[in-house]
Amino acid sequence: MIDQRIAIVGGTGKFGQHLGQVMGENNEIVISGRNVERAREEAEPYGWEYGEAKEIVKDADIVIISAPISVTVEVINEVGPHVPSEALL
Repeated sequence: MIDQRIAIVGGTGKFGQHLGQVMGENNEIVISGRNVERAREEAEPYGWEYGEAKEIVKDADIVIISAPISVTVEVINEVGPHVPSEALL
């Protein structure tokens, strides 16, 4: 994957951070977390963008849900309607 905008919903956790690092070399990474402040803290050292989950997915090419399994379905239901039809979820 090269030159893609990858939105990682739950990007403040360990797995989300790992995904961002692995995929970030040739792609644009944007993350969200439980709150925007935490997302900012995690994103800034890498030069990633951050924001609210519903917002970061709107112009993404790829959306990755990296939330705890106990809330995964809830998160997908929340952001799913905002994911572009041509994006990979």
